[in-house]
Amino acid sequence: MPSRSSALLLLLACSMGCVRENFFQPDARLVTTSSPAATDSVLVTAGRHYQRGPVHNLLLGKHYRPVWATPVWVPVFDPATAVPGGLKPGKLGGGFQSTSMTVLGSDGREYALRSIDKDPYKTLPKIFRKTFALNLVRDATSAANPYGSFVVAPLAEAAGLLHTTPRPFYVRSDENGLGEESELFRGKLVLLEEKFEDRASLTPAFGKATDLLESDDVLRDRFADPSHRVDQIAFARARLFDLWIGDWDRHEGQWSWAVYPDANGPTIYRPVPRTATRRFFGSRMVSFPGL
Repeated sequence: MPSRSSALLLLLACSMGCVRENFFQPDARLVTTSSPAATDSVLVTAGRHYQRGPVHNLLLGKHYRPVWATPVWVPVFDPATAVPGGLKPGKLGGGFQSTSMTVLGSDGREYALRSIDKDPYKTLPKIFRKTFALNLVRDATSAANPYGSFVVAPLAEAAGLLHTTPRPFYVRSDENGLGEESELFRGKLVLLEEKFEDRASLTPAFGKATDLLESDDVLRDRFADPSHRVDQIAFARARLFDLWIGDWDRHEGQWSWAVYPDANGPTIYRPVPRTATRRFFGSRMVSFPGL
């Protein structure tokens, strides 16, 4: 006889069925609010498609579903006014889940514009992309807090860490200011934040820093010259902070390093965490004994 665990899994698979058509909300803006063309802010949800019934929540976890489905007011994205001097579209980026673009300020600074919701479609082998497995991995996004990045900035400030200051925006359904890729962002809730990647990215918050380097460059210089050192206390503080907020999968590509040279002493490298993918991640689903 099949075990109770197997029966529950079979029930779950049958309830999910084949891949859901139109899984994501068609537009983040609630239709009860004014047209974004006539206002500077609108009422949106980060992902009301994650709001599910009690049985679904029992089997797959309640997660942050209420947060994803809660309406919030956010400003409407306008490339001409989002930052002083405006923004111009740059290179389309993103990994296997997020939609992102590097946008350029009039002063040469680079910013990241990224969708808050994710689609892990490309992370699955092709054989599973039209099965209930895609429903499962898409639904798992609800275990991440959609507004975690905005909470982290003031916490990082209090902890004495260098950080970005992300801001939320809604992209109008008729937005054309992002060039040929505008359609990818229309109707979405997005995050806009600074990119700290080179000397041009430095701000007064970095103090006497003279440059920003990648992790590979720091390691090369560190092993080539013993007078080049990583600020171990600052790095330990940054990693402990990551663990505290549940950002447990940061890799070397998600760090920049501020360079602090001293003519009479060592050159010090201090960590600058870049935005990672998981913050306040909390998966709370039913357990299946024996699996």
